[in-house]
Amino acid sequence: MAINIFDDKQIDLDLNAPTLSFTTNPTGVGSTGVGVGSEGGGTVSLTGIATYTAEGNSGADLDGTISYQWYEGTTAVENGTYITGAATTTLTLTNLITPTDNDREFYLQADFVPGYTGTNATYLTGNAYNEPLNSGVGTVSVDPLIEIVAQPASVTALLNADATISINADLTDSAYIGAGLTYQWSLNGNVVTDETVTTTTTTSSTVSGTVENTYTSTTNNISVPSTATGIEVVLAGAAGGNGGSDAGGPGGRGAQGRAGRFTMPDGAKDLDFYIGKRGNGGSSGGQSAGGSAGSNPGSGDGGNGGGAGQNGWSGGGGGGGSASYLTNNGSTILVSAGGGGGGGGSHNRGGDSGYNRNPGVGLGYGQGSVGSLSGGGTGTTKNGDGGGGGGGGGGAPGGSGGGSGQDNSVGGYAGSGGASAKNDSEVTLSGSGWLHDSDGYGYLKYTGTTSTEVSTTRNTVVSGTTSNTLTIRTDVVGVQTAQCTVYHPDATNSPVISDEVTFVAVSSAAENNLTVEAIGVTDTATISSINLNNGEYTFEIESTDVDQNGINQFYSFYSPDKDMEVELDLYGGKGADSTGQVGGEGGYSRIRFTMTQNTEYVIAGLLSSIKAPFLYRKGTLMACVGQGGDASTGSNANGGFGGGVDVGGENGQGGSSGSGGSVVLSGNLSGNGSFGSTYSAPTVYPGDSQNSGILGGQTIACTKGVYWAQQGVGACTDITGSTQFRISDGTIVTNTGSITRGFKAGYNIMQTAGSSAGGDGDGGNGASGGNGGVGNNGGGGGGSGYQDGSVTVVDTKLGGSSGNAKVVLRVVT
Repeated sequence: MAINIFDDKQIDLDLNAPTLSFTTNPTGVGSTGVGVGSEGGGTVSLTGIATYTAEGNSGADLDGTISYQWYEGTTAVENGTYITGAATTTLTLTNLITPTDNDREFYLQADFVPGYTGTNATYLTGNAYNEPLNSGVGTVSVDPLIEIVAQPASVTALLNADATISINADLTDSAYIGAGLTYQWSLNGNVVTDETVTTTTTTSSTVSGTVENTYTSTTNNISVPSTATGIEVVLAGAAGGNGGSDAGGPGGRGAQGRAGRFTMPDGAKDLDFYIGKRGNGGSSGGQSAGGSAGSNPGSGDGGNGGGAGQNGWSGGGGGGGSASYLTNNGSTILVSAGGGGGGGGSHNRGGDSGYNRNPGVGLGYGQGSVGSLSGGGTGTTKNGDGGGGGGGGGGAPGGSGGGSGQDNSVGGYAGSGGASAKNDSEVTLSGSGWLHDSDGYGYLKYTGTTSTEVSTTRNTVVSGTTSNTLTIRTDVVGVQTAQCTVYHPDATNSPVISDEVTFVAVSSAAENNLTVEAIGVTDTATISSINLNNGEYTFEIESTDVDQNGINQFYSFYSPDKDMEVELDLYGGKGADSTGQVGGEGGYSRIRFTMTQNTEYVIAGLLSSIKAPFLYRKGTLMACVGQGGDASTGSNANGGFGGGVDVGGENGQGGSSGSGGSVVLSGNLSGNGSFGSTYSAPTVYPGDSQNSGILGGQTIACTKGVYWAQQGVGACTDITGSTQFRISDGTIVTNTGSITRGFKAGYNIMQTAGSSAGGDGDGGNGASGGNGGVGNNGGGGGGSGYQDGSVTVVDTKLGGSSGNAKVVLRVVT
């Protein structure tokens, strides 16, 4: 009998299992890439191949296949739009993206699949004992691209003043930290180094040459010959003025004007450039705070001039800039719109900036009825302080005026820019145009036979030519072009060339610019930039002024660009009326003098407590006119008239009237003076005196001040160096200009009026103050005027001013 010692047992051990190995491992591959969201990137393939063998049993009967799966990290790769071969020996990636696809790592996983046969699917070979088997890692490299984050922008600068043009470029992949970007600037199409580039332009009556001119004021009858080719024009509208400020509420910035470069068909032309002016800035005060509109001599405000900013609660809106336009044979073919004025500030609320104001169609050059020009809208008035609209054309209206602000609630709104337009059959826009932050200008260039011969040498100094910022200045008015080329050794699109931009050099010689600093009792002034070519400018007593510590105690002003001949009308304030009686008229004078560039001139006395304008050159009194005397309630007790320069004040009327201030001859004011009895001086300096009773006083030749007197600086002495304005306690007014100064605030003896005795007929302030009347039967005497001999007196008279004290300034042309 047979005995079974061992039971039959089925086991899982593969006695003939194979071993997997890779004969080909994937290796790193690289190609070019495109930016995110783009098409056209490079293609790469990664390959891995595995095999199997019998470990230690070469005669084993092996049967099976190998399956493959690609992985990125722990994630199995799937086929998609830009990935194929995810389960094969070759993985292919297309349309590579920088930086997304750079440094991606992939490996291949191999798995042995045993063969089997028979109806019972008997496996002939066991599983590989080392499966699954992973290959080495293959890394995908994608080269970066240079991308221009911010293109350079066109700039405008005065002659011999530096301007900068910058480009912001970077690589699409920040992982490339080796060699950095390099830059090379070109000027007028030529590569430049840090140097002075000298070019000479010659125009001749007998040879073909380049004609090139820039126009900063209206210029007519420009004859382009029939032989002209390559005709190019640039036309820029003017910017709007900034809004005026109030306490705690800065004025908004005016918007820029539109500018563009254009080509014209070859041949004869009869061109007229009509150049717009920028709007004046708004100032503080409700009576004349709104900035004047930018003007255009070709059409005036009814055509394409800017709209005027309006008076606000305190900060007036800026005036709108005027459009510039070009005509050919008398027909308008091109209009570049002006920018809207900035909104005025309201108490504790800033005015709206024109930069944040939608300029509407002012951003483009539409085609329309370009012969129809439109003026800018006018800002809202009364408690409003809206900026004026910019001038426009092209069948579309000028920009609308800004809406009003409310005191302590919201600042004034900016005006909108005007519309630009062109006649497509006459001009073609080159590029996209740009925005311009100054007065308008025009430019003409062509090649042709000229009737005269002129040689112009232009020196242009450039630096930073291999950096991302080009610094440039030139000594000749004109237009030049600049362009930057950016390089990187690893970028597949290197080099990259920027947009071509325009550098415009302009002259201020034709302009008559004035900077006005309205100074109160804080360390910040309201600054207004005024172009007197737009018309006269008025300094007035503010409606918000309640006493001698009102918002604006002084107006400091200067010419920033050149010496400038000006004319001033000085109006003394009318004396107060009484029951049935009339206060005396203030004195009036018209004077002329030449303002020296960057030298301080100051108007003081435009306060409700003085009402007599005093004009100073640095610390020296140049001229003043007298205030009218107050009336009294008695019969025929009118106030006496104030005197103009070199004219004494008139006696008041009535039985007990006050005498007028006596005339002080030219240059005969003393360094010491006396306060009139209407004012009780808290401090009287040695040599000066305080009058009492009904007596008027007399002013001093130069300002003594408080802070500067404490520093030992003499009354008529200039302050050393270029300095900013200081108020009486020595605090620097931080936003005033650094110019030649000498005015010393805080102690000036402008309070020279005599007080009435028992009545209401005070005298008027002036160089010599009028005495007060006695009782109710005497009007006060008028104050006298004065001039130091440095001005030309055009007109002067007793009386002549029946309103508030003011000064009107204009340029002499």
